Amino acid sequence: IDKVSRSVVSIYVISKNQILSEETIELASKNSGSGFIVDEQGYVVTNYHVIKSAISDDNEVVIRLFGGEQFTIGSDKIFFDALTDLAILKTDEHIDRYNFTPPLRADSDKVKVGSIAIALGNPLGLFDMSFEPTATTGIISGKNIDFGLDEDFGSVYKDMIQTDASINPGNSGGPLLDKEGKVIGINTFIITGSEDYKGSVGLNFAIPINRAIKIINELKENGKIDREHITGIELEDINLVMKKIFSSYFEGVDGGVIVSDVEKKSAGEKAGLKIRDIIIEVNGRKINSVKDYDNAILEDEMKTGEYIRLLILRNNESKVINLELEKRKFYDW
Repeated sequence: IDKVSRSVVSIYVISKNQILSEETIELASKNSGSGFIVDEQGYVVTNYHVIKSAISDDNEVVIRLFGGEQFTIGSDKIFFDALTDLAILKTDEHIDRYNFTPPLRADSDKVKVGSIAIALGNPLGLFDMSFEPTATTGIISGKNIDFGLDEDFGSVYKDMIQTDASINPGNSGGPLLDKEGKVIGINTFIITGSEDYKGSVGLNFAIPINRAIKIINELKENGKIDREHITGIELEDINLVMKKIFSSYFEGVDGGVIVSDVEKKSAGEKAGLKIRDIIIEVNGRKINSVKDYDNAILEDEMKTGEYIRLLILRNNESKVINLELEKRKFYDW
């Protein structure tokens, strides 16, 4: 715990026109989060929702290191993927002179229910009182837990690790360790007993580090995860009026969405989609609405350039089509 604690940081967001003072820190730390230095390059990993409000020219992130040293990071040094609720912060020269060792990573695919778990972080701003993270212990309560898309956060939570190690507001972004002090996950959210009570009731969840490190590495390399794709098709929900007017066409159709338009030279046209095709599955997921179609792509965390597998009905015959998620083209008018 002592060794890994030196890589854990407190994170909070302030307005650029605020003066960085003890009073500012005290106010901001009440809505703070956690993070940890993930490598010798000085990258700090945290949750996207911790620094979301800093994605603005008017705000910046303040990082406080073990021992109390602090500095600010502008939005140009923040790289994130909202869909997976992960972000990294580039700290530049500040870490070069800081004596720490990045924590080792364990294979999170091999965690076992019942094994020891240790959570480090900044619950309720306590890091900013002692200049070191709080440690809590428990066990791994569950693994491979899928929550799907959280529409409030716009993030997908799947394969989550559950622990009863106490986690509270402010722990988000901090490391979850195994008994050897190796990182197995990134503490992300808790389930509370009610809307009135926000503290931990023992239902705490972390993004497994194996899943997170793939996103972290891509953010380090490219600065973003490209999900700004387009297919060139327009879809509509199938309603009762459609079924009544075109009863023979929709005979035997249960659910699905209908293709109402296909742009020329688009990915949809190249894939062979036609107007009035009925899409009933996306990547093996049965869909009943346009929202289901969109959510299926989000929940599978599809990126630009990848292909989605569609099961369609055309004239009551089923057909599989692989549709590319093409890169959006932006023009200067």
